[in-house]
Parts: sequence; C-alpha cells; structure tokens
Amino acid sequence: MADEQIEKEIHQIQEKIRKDEREIEELEREEERLLEREHHEPQHKEVKITIDNKGYEVKPGEHGVAALKELAGIPAAKELEEIINGILTPLADDAKVMIHGGEVFLSHARRGGSSNA
Repeated sequence: MADEQIEKEIHQIQEKIRKDEREIEELEREEERLLEREHHEPQHKEVKITIDNKGYEVKPGEHGVAALKELAGIPAAKELEEIINGILTPLADDAKVMIHGGEVFLSHARRGGSSNA
C-alpha cells in the first residue's frame, strides 16, 4: 500500500511539473511575441524643433508648413522660413518639410511684390 501511495504522489508531482513547464513555455512564447511586435512597431517619440525661438515637440516625419505655422500660432499672412546650413530658406504655405529633430524656423512679414529696379 505504501508503494502505491508513493507512486501516486510521484505521478501527481510529475503532472504538476509538466503543467508548470507548459505554462513557462507559453509565457516565453508570449514574451517573444511582445518583443517582436515592439521591435517592428514604429517608434512614436517626439523630437524638438524651434519656431521663432520657441521649442516645440513634434513627431518626426513629413509636416505641412501650414500645420507648423498653426502649431506656433503664426498668422497665415506671415511667411515661414527654415534655417538650412545657416541660410534662411523660404517655405511655401502648401509645402511639406521633413522633420528629423533640431530644425529651426523663423516667421516674418511677407516681402512686397516685384519692384521696378
């Protein structure tokens, strides 16, 4: 009788071990799926840009000039320029700019029309 009881307890312990192993394997697979998903999902970190000496946080990527003006509260009547390699570069209101982080923009009154020089 004692041997049967011992064998029964051994069997129960073995079943518990197998169940625990299956749970561990499932948790490991879930962890791998989460890590894989995290690795492939685009990062949504924001980067800093400067408009009229004020910092703004935006997502990297393409942004419309009009949207940047709106973000900074710049009236539509004003022109926005980007400083590229130390040179002020005018941006059309319907243009798009690629934001990587660190870009600097300045707004000012639009210049007059053509002149008769």
